Amino acid sequence: MFDLNYDLSRLRTQIDAIGGVSFIIIDPITAYLGKKDANNNGDVRGILAQLAQLAESSRTCVLAIRHFNKDSKKKADYRISGSLGFSAAARTVFS
Repeated sequence: MFDLNYDLSRLRTQIDAIGGVSFIIIDPITAYLGKKDANNNGDVRGILAQLAQLAESSRTCVLAIRHFNKDSKKKADYRISGSLGFSAAARTVFS
């Protein structure tokens, strides 16, 4: 299974091999966190920082999908399952 903690260099190799990659979708991102805790802000931000660095250096847009929890009374920012780091570290969030 692909693991964002260890396999970003493999992803970079594939981006370079394919050439012209402009868009990557990770759906859902929590499926690729490996043993990192999706509720831990430090774990989430650490992975997202590395992913952002890869996106910037390869000039590739990365769309990471997260799902809402079932608490429809909260604002959208607080309905994203797991750490607030998912929305806080993102360049843009659509809900």
